[in-house]
Amino acid sequence: MEHRYARRIVENLDVLLRCRGDKVFQGTSRNISTNGIFVELLGNCLKPYDIVEVEYERNGFPRFKRRSLVVHVRQDGVGLIFAESDNSLNRRIDAAA
Repeated sequence: MEHRYARRIVENLDVLLRCRGDKVFQGTSRNISTNGIFVELLGNCLKPYDIVEVEYERNGFPRFKRRSLVVHVRQDGVGLIFAESDNSLNRRIDAAA
């Protein structure tokens, strides 16, 4: 059963995750919604409830940075929920869906 509150779109973007002040992980987004993002990572050491800053750039839009919470960790990546809302991002995602 699906427990998401927002529609997801497939979006393959280069993503940086900043964690614990100095650790930076590079990954690729698999999908994104107004509430969160799944980022494919190899060899990550993140765990549920870690706080990270998500950073990515999308053509034609300003650089995006948002604090997020790790909600699940899989072998191929991490699921994040955004800790704060960004109305401009929400409008872009809604327009793309």
